[in-house]
Amino acid sequence: MNKRMTLSHKAFLAENPTTSAGVLAGLGEDENISVRYYVARNPNTSAETLVKLSEDKYVGVRCYVAQNPNTSAETLTKMSEDENDDVRFYVAGNSNTSTETLAKFSEDERNSVRCCVARHPQTSIETLAKLSKDENEAVAKVAKNNPSYGKVREMCQLAGSSTSPEELAKLSEDEEWRVRRRVAENPHTSVETLAQLSEDENEAVAKAAKAAKANPNYRKSEEKVMTVEERRQLAESSTSPQELAKLSRDKDEGVRRYVAENRHTSAETLAQLSGDENYLVRWQVASNPHTSAETLAKLSEDMDGDVRQFALNNHNYRPSNQETSMTKTSFTQTFQSDLVSASYRTAAHHISKSSRQLLLSVLREHGFKKKQLRAVTDLLETEYGQALVSLGIGWGLTHFPHLGEDERVQRLAEEFRVSGMSSGMTVAVGSLMEKFLPVVTGVMGQLQAPGERLRIAENKVEKVEKVEEVEEEEEEMGEVVEMKRKRK
Repeated sequence: MNKRMTLSHKAFLAENPTTSAGVLAGLGEDENISVRYYVARNPNTSAETLVKLSEDKYVGVRCYVAQNPNTSAETLTKMSEDENDDVRFYVAGNSNTSTETLAKFSEDERNSVRCCVARHPQTSIETLAKLSKDENEAVAKVAKNNPSYGKVREMCQLAGSSTSPEELAKLSEDEEWRVRRRVAENPHTSVETLAQLSEDENEAVAKAAKAAKANPNYRKSEEKVMTVEERRQLAESSTSPQELAKLSRDKDEGVRRYVAENRHTSAETLAQLSGDENYLVRWQVASNPHTSAETLAKLSEDMDGDVRQFALNNHNYRPSNQETSMTKTSFTQTFQSDLVSASYRTAAHHISKSSRQLLLSVLREHGFKKKQLRAVTDLLETEYGQALVSLGIGWGLTHFPHLGEDERVQRLAEEFRVSGMSSGMTVAVGSLMEKFLPVVTGVMGQLQAPGERLRIAENKVEKVEKVEEVEEEEEEMGEVVEMKRKRK
């Protein structure tokens, strides 16, 4: 750092939130306490610089290091041993402070430190349970009011005591990391769930899952963890009803769809899949020849019109005797289904229109001239242009990462694709018929129909026969004349 820089200039740079981490690193070694003070509190200061400042001899500097959001968990753990109460207080309040350090702070002699621990979102359920009985009423009250202490405590207890792999699989998706960690520690957690938790974004959860070496399920998962594509192939080709029943609980809707389509899937498993949230899975259940009459009766009243139709067309379907009730239900369900379809079609129409306008705006911003913009506008206003836009949006939504997994997006994408293809085919067939039909008509006009050719042939035969008759009559008349002449 330039030694000729004035103290006020260095203080300004150290305090400025736009100053780069490199400049702040140099200022962090300045001999003036005010400069180091500002560096310690700057949100752009790097974790490496904060490590050095965490050992500063001045308490004020260390306090701001303990508050800085960039201070690492390792540095905060080291600072938790600081002899100054204020430093420990700020360490206990830092969001990066580890669960282990917070547990240690729960025994701190200073009430304000324990109160920070009781309020901290990363404090474990065990520590909160301990602080809820703290001798200081304020600390105990804060611990009991911690959002994690009530609902999360119950969820953690459930995750730790459950023996159902299916229930644990659902709990593994809980937004609270403590619940997911309890699932990872549960010996009844399935292979797939443990494999998923071993890649959890929370380090504590991933560590717990990877450390579950004593869990026999985890050892099996290390031997072979099937990918989504492998599970889909297995669901499509398996002939084991037991294996298919297990795959029917898979998180991937594609796997469940293949199970619902498989002819070896049991009626019980199909009945379970008939309540699947994904309508594509219910389609396959309604089409499966092994689906029971009871399940088909349920699917015949499904919210989705195609599911109802497949169920009604299944040879196992047995219509009910209650015609009046069925008619009433059918009308209601049809109305609701049509209403949903209409909402998707309306949404697709507005999105398509907005997309065309957005495309023109982008082209305008990129320097397209008026003549070029006019040509693009004319194209987009045609049926061809509208079809291209709809197809582009439909395929984009289908293959866009993560969006393609949403059932609503899938249905909206399908609406775009069908609309685009329908418009395109209408224009293509119309253009083809407009050019091809006159040619066909002209050619057909020059050709004689089979009936016409027969009529002409018959006319020719009749004419020939008439000519022959006339010739015969003339010949007879000639003979008669000759006979009369001879007699004379």
